[in-house]
Amino acid sequence: MVESSGSILANLISEARRRHVFRAAGLYAGAAFVILQVADILMPTFGLDDVTISYLLGAMALGFPLTLVATWLVDLTPEGIKITPGLEP
Repeated sequence: MVESSGSILANLISEARRRHVFRAAGLYAGAAFVILQVADILMPTFGLDDVTISYLLGAMALGFPLTLVATWLVDLTPEGIKITPGLEP
């Protein structure tokens, strides 16, 4: 049986919610914003060029999809890091 694309998208979004991917994306974006703001304030103190903020932004942009993939694959539990189980068909 072929599922409609709307159903596939709804299932994907539902699974992302279950795995807390949206929460991780929001936390990552918030932390990245704070880090960039602090770096912007402290760069002149340490004598760093303006290009440093570009490198920092690039590193955070590369880390964002990696964080989402890691969030999809593993759960942080009180017992430690565990592979997120898939849904039973």
